[in-house]
Amino acid sequence: MKSGSLIVFVFFLNLPQELIGQSDYLRISLEFQHSLRIPNGHINVELTKASGIAFVEAKSTPSKEDSNWTHTKVDTSFQISTEDFERIMALVKDIPIQEIYSKIEPSGFGHDGTTGIIKYGNFDYTISVSIWSPDYKPKNRRTTEFLIAFKEILKLGGFKPNKVL
Repeated sequence: MKSGSLIVFVFFLNLPQELIGQSDYLRISLEFQHSLRIPNGHINVELTKASGIAFVEAKSTPSKEDSNWTHTKVDTSFQISTEDFERIMALVKDIPIQEIYSKIEPSGFGHDGTTGIIKYGNFDYTISVSIWSPDYKPKNRRTTEFLIAFKEILKLGGFKPNKVL
């Protein structure tokens, strides 16, 4: 829990000052971890909109601390159109959270694979959906909409979904 707070705190430090404290602030974030892949082992993409301005902050680190992989690190931010932000927000809001919940059943522990998390909201409320291996049987697990939103956020952050998932 502390690491999530730290990420949010660090993120706020990077926001332009005119965006902090705005009542129309919205955020969408993606977190991705791959248990076996070294490049792009950990990806974070933050989309922020406030005062009619939208930004993306994209970071990727290799899952292995090795100087041979430092060239694969990504740490960038850039402005996007508010239309792109709203398009992603609409996709995220289409995730059928209740239907995904209805498919939850005991499955044991997964050792390999990926974890995908999408969070969205504002300063007061955040909704978070975490899916183990989101590209695994999306129709059966009702994660198709999650996977669509996930891929679009990756693309907007400058990542190629077919190389990440």
